[in-house]
Amino acid sequence: MDRVHRLNRLNRITIVVALAVLGLCTALAQVGVSTMTFETATGKLQNPPNFFTANAEAIQAAICNGGGDTCNCPPPSNERVFNLVVPFGLGVTDFELKALSPGGTLVYYYHSPDPAKAQVTSQVWTKKPAVYFCSVASTDPKAWQTQGATGIGTQTAGAGASGFVVVVDETIPGETRWVYALMSAGGFLKQGTTPVWFPVTPKQ
Repeated sequence: MDRVHRLNRLNRITIVVALAVLGLCTALAQVGVSTMTFETATGKLQNPPNFFTANAEAIQAAICNGGGDTCNCPPPSNERVFNLVVPFGLGVTDFELKALSPGGTLVYYYHSPDPAKAQVTSQVWTKKPAVYFCSVASTDPKAWQTQGATGIGTQTAGAGASGFVVVVDETIPGETRWVYALMSAGGFLKQGTTPVWFPVTPKQ
């Protein structure tokens, strides 16, 4: 009886493993991974020798797509996320975000009042960043708004924003130092006559 019990248990384990492999093959096939096998001289079926290297991206996609919110999938390598803090009560409507090389060369420059580069043509970016903000001008001031084709001050009819989240997707080589300045309807926020710049680091 013990031997029969062990054989039945082994058969159940074999079935479970086979179903798991079948499920993985189905998931991989859905994202474009070839799961074809070939027969060796010994009659055994196996994957092609370059199976994992040839399908690395699709396998990662299959794992991440099946992992839900807890899956730790890496973001795009060029993407940087900035949280621009706005001191309360300053009437902030817009911002500038800049990146400089260690030598002081301007390698990135976004001027949020002019997202089309129509007036400030000296801006340095190739892909408009995604800008999100909260505003009391919204029917739900907790909701994240997305910047459209105009400045945020114009978009909110002068009500401004309580903070900004900026997603930059650019190839910027080398070490950079990021800073931002805040703007109101009257221009830059200043100390005396000098615009105030705040250091900021990206979350990658």
